[in-house]
Parts: sequence; structure tokens; C-alpha cells
Amino acid sequence: MLTFSYDEMKKKPNLPKIITCKLCGKKHRIRCAKDKMGIGDSFIQFFKCCNQTYLAGLGWKDIRK
Repeated sequence: MLTFSYDEMKKKPNLPKIITCKLCGKKHRIRCAKDKMGIGDSFIQFFKCCNQTYLAGLGWKDIRK
């Protein structure tokens, strides 16, 4: 389980639209997850690298650090 308090989330930096990957060194575009109806949900952000999907942010706050 992954949990963050409201105070912790407020302190996190904003997530940029494009990040430099720590795994491969390339730039990846941040994407928003979609719900089961296919509608974009801006609460969960992720990126893809080497055929894997990685969680990057919640509510556009950077949780990678």
C-alpha cells in the first residue's frame, strides 16, 4: 500500500509534463490514467519506459522522490 498525508503532498514539487528518466536517461511524457469508461483522470500520472509503466504523480505532485 502506498500512502501520503495531505501535509506530505502539499510539500511535494509539481510534476512536469516531461521528465528525464532515471532508468534509461531519455525523456518521457507524463500521461494521466483513464477510468474504466475511458475518460482521463488527472489525479494519477504515470510514464512508460522499456515496456513498463511507472507511477510518477498524484494530483500533479511528483511522488518519485
